[in-house]
Amino acid sequence: MSHLTVKDDLFKELEVKQYRWGDTYTANEYISLLNTNSRRRLVPEDVRYKLFGEIKEQHGGTVIKPQAVALYLARKNSK
Repeated sequence: MSHLTVKDDLFKELEVKQYRWGDTYTANEYISLLNTNSRRRLVPEDVRYKLFGEIKEQHGGTVIKPQAVALYLARKNSK
């Protein structure tokens, strides 16, 4: 995106800010979140239950899901 706005001379003084953090979930909350994804229906039920069991075992009851956002700030060129 950044190269298009500057390249087309629509904006100037482009600044990009990136923010990163981790959302913390209990294993059950994370499994509930995974269940909201429609692609989970493509995974056979026995595989899904095994995965969910491993999430509970491997993560000690807590899962940290990385998050990231990029913010583009620029001034509009006056023409």
